[in-house]
Amino acid sequence: MKINLLFSLSVCLLLTSSLTTPATSSGKLLREHQNRTASIITPEFTLEGVSNDNTWSNDGKFLATSTYKTAHIWDATTGTLSFSLSRFADDVNHISWSPGGQYIATSGYRNDAVLWDAITRDSLFTTATIREVYEISNLSWSPDSTRIAIGALNGNAYIYDIKSHQQIFVLKGHSNSLNKVAWSPDSKKLATCSWDKTVIIWDCSTGTKNTTLIGHTSNVKNACWSPNGKQIVTASMDNTAIIWNSISGNIVSTLKGHTGYVMNALWSPDGKLIATASADSTAILWDASKGTKLQKFTGHNDWISSICWSPDSKKIATASYDRTAIVWDVTTGTQLNVLSGHTKIIQNIFWSKDGTRIATSSNDNTTKIWHIAGAVSAVQEQATDRSGIDFAPNPVRDDAVLRFSPLPYASSILVFSIMGQQIFDYPVPAGESSAVLPMNELPKGIYLLRWNTTTTSISKW
Repeated sequence: MKINLLFSLSVCLLLTSSLTTPATSSGKLLREHQNRTASIITPEFTLEGVSNDNTWSNDGKFLATSTYKTAHIWDATTGTLSFSLSRFADDVNHISWSPGGQYIATSGYRNDAVLWDAITRDSLFTTATIREVYEISNLSWSPDSTRIAIGALNGNAYIYDIKSHQQIFVLKGHSNSLNKVAWSPDSKKLATCSWDKTVIIWDCSTGTKNTTLIGHTSNVKNACWSPNGKQIVTASMDNTAIIWNSISGNIVSTLKGHTGYVMNALWSPDGKLIATASADSTAILWDASKGTKLQKFTGHNDWISSICWSPDSKKIATASYDRTAIVWDVTTGTQLNVLSGHTKIIQNIFWSKDGTRIATSSNDNTTKIWHIAGAVSAVQEQATDRSGIDFAPNPVRDDAVLRFSPLPYASSILVFSIMGQQIFDYPVPAGESSAVLPMNELPKGIYLLRWNTTTTSISKW
């Protein structure tokens, strides 16, 4: 794609000013990195069509995007369209791949949420029977892939069981619209963020309220659980983020440093750091255990709309209304890459789970895929190891013994006919590394096995 020369020159000029290190009020040095020289990279692929949201597959090979009445699944290695999902009366504004890789969930503001089988492409169920979900603000998968939580603008959250296709709870407690619903790492609790300035933590085994987090003085935009589930960080339009004890509901630290709305606050995958993004055009890195500032990233010239972590916790990426995204080194605070090519504001940014690519969605009606140099090979190896599955014997007569790398969440082994019809679903508990698959009652033939992100064949004789 051609890049406007004047825009490129303006970005280059922006990237050549000096580095400052002001002191914080506590007397400690806060490193503020402004406009350091970074390489400007162009997109690997540009996916045309309006994109309201996007989500990566677990193996980083596919990207799902939402658009007018359609969801598209793209091959991220070639930039080509693999298939589309079309069963909507309105725009598709939200799309999410299940952590186990078997399902895709979609929804729109005035649309029912739809659950899709990512392999057969079949629509499994919709929330059409729950007519009060007339405007959906957010949806989120439980980490064990067994349930979906839907946040609505009527202030309620709805939890659906994937196996039974039934609504199991309606969570009522907020007095205003929901912005975000976020599952705890163990899939047992849900945090709901609202315009009513509060966050409620729910027990998802009973559908009852555990505690209400009260402390923000304006709309709560986002909530993110710590990897161990013991704390939550929330972002608010009161220009702060707050770290909470998720059990007691007490405030652990209030993160003050932004002069504009805090649009997002995210825990690093290793649990040591928190990154916040703000309408003041900066991002700040915080020590999660102390609540102190470590780095301030200054390089955008408009609101930062979205932020994400690399899987290895060594980088963050920020997306801005200034039409650019920036990749930062969190240790040094320097800019590594400026992602230049969008012609309107960037709404979302997501890092692929293998760490090799970033996807950005913009109001210019495109999603762009960017290849990030220097991706950590260990992350790729981990992703590859977890996706593989070995089994014996093959061909099989009675039972097949399957071996695979354990996952930190529950998953399923799906068995399909060669025509793509699902025959049965074999549950795999979290942490398990083997399973005995009963094949003795199946007729002779070739079958497809799907687990995590891997599909392979097995013969029954």
